[in-house]
Amino acid sequence: TRYCTLMICLVSAPLVVGAFPILKLWVGREYASHAAVFLQVLVLGNLVRMLGYPYALVAVAIGKQKYATIGATVEAFVNITLSIVLVQRIGAGGVAIGTLIGAFFSIGLHAGVSMKMTRDSIAVSRRRFVAQGLLRPLTCLLPSILLLPFWRQYQMLPFPVGTLFAWAISTLCIAVLVGLSSAERRVFLDKIKSSRFGAARTHG
Repeated sequence: TRYCTLMICLVSAPLVVGAFPILKLWVGREYASHAAVFLQVLVLGNLVRMLGYPYALVAVAIGKQKYATIGATVEAFVNITLSIVLVQRIGAGGVAIGTLIGAFFSIGLHAGVSMKMTRDSIAVSRRRFVAQGLLRPLTCLLPSILLLPFWRQYQMLPFPVGTLFAWAISTLCIAVLVGLSSAERRVFLDKIKSSRFGAARTHG
C-alpha cells in the first residue's frame, strides 16, 4: 500500500500542478482554461480511490471480494447522487466533485468496515495501514500544499522556474526519505549503482 500510494502521489502531483499547461499543449488554451480544474479534481479523486486498491486486490485474491465491494458500492451511490444534484447547481464541476467525495467514502469504508470484516483472513492493523500505508507516503504532497498560495493557475509555468525546481526536488526527497525505510533506500541505491556499473561495463 505504501509503494502504491507513493507512486500515485508522484504521478498525480505533476498532473494537478501542471493541469493547465498540459491541457494547453494538448487541446489549446481556450479548452484548457475551462477544463483544467476538472482534471485536477478528477485526478485527486482517483488518487484517493486508489489508496484502497492494494487491500481490495488482496481481498479478491483470497475470495473475500464481497467485503471489498462495500466501499465501491457506497462510492458509486454517493458519486452518482452527488453528481446529479451538483451538476444542476454548479455545472460540470459538480460531477468531478461527486467523484472526489465518493472516493473518500470508498477509502473510509475500506479502513473502517471492510478491513474489520476481513481481519481473520487479512492480518493487518488498520492503524498501521492508515499511518504507514497512507499518511506516511502522502507526506510527499506537502510541498504541493505549501505552494498553493503562490500557484498561478492559468499560466504555462504555475510557479517561477526556481520554485518549480525546488518543489520537484523537495517532493522527491520527501518520497525517498520519509516514504521509504532506510533498508529500502539502501536497496534502491544498490539497484541504481548496479545498473550504472552494468551500463558502464557494456559501454566499455
